[in-house]
Amino acid sequence: SYYLRLFEERVLKGRAPEEEYISHRPQEACPPETLVGHLRRTLSYARGLRDHEGAVARLARRLDGSLEFGRAREVARFLLGFVAAYHDIGKACVQYQLYAHGVLDGVRPPLHNYASVAFIVSDKGILEGFLDILVSRYGVDVKAAEWMYNAGLTAILMHHEYYDYRDLSFIEVLTPMTLALAKGMNLNEELAFHRTAYALLDSIDVQPKPAAGGDLIVPIGVAVEHATNLHYELGALPLALSEGEHEELERDVKWALALAEALTWALAVADNLAASHRCGGRERGALGAKIVEHYGVALP
Repeated sequence: SYYLRLFEERVLKGRAPEEEYISHRPQEACPPETLVGHLRRTLSYARGLRDHEGAVARLARRLDGSLEFGRAREVARFLLGFVAAYHDIGKACVQYQLYAHGVLDGVRPPLHNYASVAFIVSDKGILEGFLDILVSRYGVDVKAAEWMYNAGLTAILMHHEYYDYRDLSFIEVLTPMTLALAKGMNLNEELAFHRTAYALLDSIDVQPKPAAGGDLIVPIGVAVEHATNLHYELGALPLALSEGEHEELERDVKWALALAEALTWALAVADNLAASHRCGGRERGALGAKIVEHYGVALP
């Protein structure tokens, strides 16, 4: 409640949330980028990645063999749009916004990719809407749709960690849990989302929409717990299944993780292309520079 009040008093000040939520802490002499602007750009670029779309479609058919390829392409476009629209919603967390606006100096902001997943899994309307769209609109098998949901959340959680984890050389197996431990994350840290965060999602073309709409307090550990279920730890559990059931589970986990990997790279590309617009490109990192060099910035 302290952070929520501070956010209302020092950041919102009664103004429109679309203008006050920003995507990062800008360098001096650079105008801040709005969070909704970054989400829209990322969504636009994600929809232009036709090569990645084909890879995602092929993996979707591995999880649901009944999908025709044309319908699988539609499913792929939906999945790419989902991860792009929600990938940085964790930056709407008020602790991150207070940091980005310079209100909280000397306080490390929460890892926004983990915060994004915590926001998503805290809202049952997002899961229900996701499954309803895939099953009712595209004819996806319910179990396959659940794997796709988990793959999407894993991509959102890993869209930064995927390419910087190599610095953590003592980690033998990369998972959401080992990353959280290596980064010293407090899994009980409570994230606060102001009710105006939902207005950001209402203002962009995001499907499905959240069901909730009030202030939200959620521990960041729920993101790690959820994603870990899909990752390496699942394969390491002594599951009491028959041989045939175990083979089917291993196959589904394999293709769900492959789908998560494809979505992660597509999201990393779209996110870096969107971020390349900040401050005339002067804030672009090494990976972003390589991506822009390969794709250009007028992809859609």
